[in-house]
Amino acid sequence: MLRKALCLGVGVTLLSCVAADDSQPPSLVIADSAGVRTYRVEAGTQPVTWRLSESPVLSIGGDETEESGPLFRVRAGRFLPSGGFVIANSGLSQLRFYTAAGEMRTLVGREGDGPGEFRYLGSVHLATDSVWVVDGLSSVTVVGEDGLFGRDVSLGELPYSSLPRVHGVLSDGALLVGQTPSSLMPEPGPAIHVEAIRVLRSGASVPAGEFFVAETYWQAVADGLMDTGHPFGRVGQFVSRGPHWYYTSGTEYRVEMYDGAGLLGSIFSRSEPPPAASREAFEAFLDSALAGTERPSPFETRLRRVPLPERLPAYDALLVDEPGNIWARPHGGARTSACWDIYQVVPRPEFGQACLPFAFELLDASSTQVLGVLRDSLDVERVVVYELTK
Repeated sequence: MLRKALCLGVGVTLLSCVAADDSQPPSLVIADSAGVRTYRVEAGTQPVTWRLSESPVLSIGGDETEESGPLFRVRAGRFLPSGGFVIANSGLSQLRFYTAAGEMRTLVGREGDGPGEFRYLGSVHLATDSVWVVDGLSSVTVVGEDGLFGRDVSLGELPYSSLPRVHGVLSDGALLVGQTPSSLMPEPGPAIHVEAIRVLRSGASVPAGEFFVAETYWQAVADGLMDTGHPFGRVGQFVSRGPHWYYTSGTEYRVEMYDGAGLLGSIFSRSEPPPAASREAFEAFLDSALAGTERPSPFETRLRRVPLPERLPAYDALLVDEPGNIWARPHGGARTSACWDIYQVVPRPEFGQACLPFAFELLDASSTQVLGVLRDSLDVERVVVYELTK
C-alpha cells in the first residue's frame, strides 16, 4: 500500500518531511504554529481500518421481565477505570453500574427532583474519581463508582439570564457551560445560533468565546413564527474527556481541542469539503422521515420552502475515547452514516475509520472495546460490547 509522508513543521515552513515505509500506517500531516498543533489528513489518504467483532461479546437487556426494569432510552455510557461500565437508562431515570462480565453491581436513581433522583438523564462523565451525570440541561450530580450519591453541583452566578447548558465535565471537575448571549425575537428566514462558552471551576468563570451551536429557519405560520427545521442543517458538537474539551461546527471536517483554560491546543481536520447537498438526497431524506404517513403533510410543505445549503454538514456526532482518540461521524445525508473518522493520537498519530452496524449507537470506546446500544426491528434496546481491533 502506498504510504504518505509524515511532515513535521513549525509555522508555515516545513522543517522536515520523512516518507514512511510500508510498515507504517497512513500519516497525518502535522504542523505547529503559535502553540497550536494541526493534524491534517490530505485528500486521498487511505485510512487504517478499525474493525468490530462479528457479534457482541457482551449483551444486556431485551428482557422486559428483568427485575430492575427494561432498558429504555439509554442516552449515555462510559467504561470505568476500575473495570466494567456505567449507563444512563434515561427512560427509568436510572444509573446502572455493571461489571466487565455484564453483571449489574448497583442501580442508582429514580424519577423525581430530590437527592439521587433524575428527570432527564443525559451525558455521563468521569472526573475526580467519580461519575458526574448531567440531568436535563444544567443539573449536575456526582455519584461514586460504588453507586453512593455524592452531591449536586452548583453552577454559581453566571452573567447571562438565559438557561445555561452543561456540555461537558473535565477531569478536575470543571464544567463546560454554554449560554445564549441574547434572546432577540426571530425574523422570517434563516437564523444562526451561538452560545457563549465558559469553563467553571471552583467558583471562577473563564470565558472561552462564542461558538456556533445550530442553524434554524423561521416561517410565518398563522399569526406567528415557527421554526420549521432546516434540512441538512448544521449543529455544533461539544464533548469532553480528561483535561480537554472538543468542538466541531459542522462546516468542515475539523475538530478543535481546547484545554481547561479555554485555549485552543490542537486542530484535527480533513482537507476535502463535505459533499454537495443535492435535491436527490433531500427527497430521499423526506421518503425516509415520512415513511408510513400521509403525504404531503403540512410539515413536508413547510420544509420544502427552506432553501437547501450548498453542502451537507461535515460532522454530526463527536466522541473522544478512553485513550484520547477522536471519533467524528460524517453526515450521512438521507441516512445516518455508520462509518466514523478516527483521529488517533495514542499510541501514535494516524487516521482511521470504523464502520459500525446501522442499528448500533456508539456510547464509548476503549483501546480494545466499544460500548453502545443495539436496537432490533421492534426498537427494543440492548446494551452491548464489541471487541475492537485495529
